[in-house]
Amino acid sequence: PALPAYIPTLSKNMKTLYKKIAGKTPFADSCLWETSCLNEFLLHQPGKTLTVVEVEIEAAEAVFHTLKESYRNVFLFPSQQDFEYYIYSSSGSIVIKKLVSQSPLLSLDGIRTPKLEKLLVDLVADSDFFYPYQGNERTTLFRNAFMQYQVSLKTLYRYAQRRKCRQELEYYLQQNQILPASTRERSLL
Repeated sequence: PALPAYIPTLSKNMKTLYKKIAGKTPFADSCLWETSCLNEFLLHQPGKTLTVVEVEIEAAEAVFHTLKESYRNVFLFPSQQDFEYYIYSSSGSIVIKKLVSQSPLLSLDGIRTPKLEKLLVDLVADSDFFYPYQGNERTTLFRNAFMQYQVSLKTLYRYAQRRKCRQELEYYLQQNQILPASTRERSLL
C-alpha cells in the first residue's frame, strides 16, 4: 500500500503571521512553518517551538520590521550563537531565514509551507539551525519520515543538490540504512 503524502498542520499563529507578511510584502515569495511539525517523527519532544519564516532576501528586512511591531522574539538571519543563547531558550521565537530558490513547497489555504523533502534536506544543510535535532534524534526523525510518508527521492536529491549537500545526504541515508531496501540501489542512480 502506498504511503500518504505529508501535509503539515497550519496553526492559527501561522495564519496570522502570513496575513501580516502578505499585507506588507505581497509579491515576495515566502514559506512559513513551525518546528513542531517535526514532533511526530521524534522520540524526544523539544520543549520549545520555533516559527520559521523563509522569505526572499530582498524582502527579509521588511518582514523583520513588520513582525517586530507585533512580536518580541524576532530574529533576522540568526547566528549559531543566537540559537544557543537566545532562540532555543525562549518561547515564541520567530526566525527569518533566506528562502532558497526552487525549494520544494506546497500551498495550504494560500500559505506556502515546506514539503517533507525540504525539511529533511534542511536538517542536513542547516545543522547549526537544527542542532537540537542532530545525532540519534535526526536518525529517528529520518526513519520515521520515510516509514510514515511518501518521500520523493528525485525531489529530495534535487533540492539537496541546490543546497550543496547531496553527497552528504546520500552518505547519511546509506550509513543509517534509512531508505527501504527496495529503493537503496535505485536511489544512487
